[in-house]
Amino acid sequence: MTLSVRSPDELIAVIPHLLGFKPEESLVFLPMSSELPAARVNLPTTPYDREVVWSSIRDAYSRHAQPGSSLAIVCLTADRETATDVGHEFGARFDSIGIDTRVMLWADGTRWADLDTDDMGLQTEDARERIAAATVLTGRAQPTTSRDSLAESLVGDREPVAALLSETREAARQNTPQAEGRWAVARMRRFHGVSRAGSDGGSHSTEG
Repeated sequence: MTLSVRSPDELIAVIPHLLGFKPEESLVFLPMSSELPAARVNLPTTPYDREVVWSSIRDAYSRHAQPGSSLAIVCLTADRETATDVGHEFGARFDSIGIDTRVMLWADGTRWADLDTDDMGLQTEDARERIAAATVLTGRAQPTTSRDSLAESLVGDREPVAALLSETREAARQNTPQAEGRWAVARMRRFHGVSRAGSDGGSHSTEG
């Protein structure tokens, strides 16, 4: 999905549409160009957690990186101090593999701040509506309110499958190796019978 984003407010509004749900306490990486993937992880609050996250994404981003590749880092949390530490640490890590961090933001439920310039602003309904309208035009479904609700929406109706379980179990119980062997022999006999009939028919036609 390619969208024109004009402000930090709109960049934050894009995130639920990219992920399919509205994330909380998350670290999100948004590509500024098409060669890089987008990714979201739970906000890593300890040095160990940050190392684990970096180990899990480094190879993927290294493979896709090209000269001039860049991304945005968005920390979604009420804890701005942690967001500042995490954002700058991952900015330095991406720089080490040749990926520039063009935007580094913190956002809570209502506000945003640029972690490089300290510019701040409010998350507005206008930005959310513009991004929502733009994504509708691309045919994308609107995001759910949480990751759990997204997972629930992906679960199909179990009742039709459950209704067939007893019949399927009985068929599986009866489908023994002996039964499969008898079926295979019957199919082979039928095949050879058809082949002989075809050969006989062909010889009569030639003689005529």
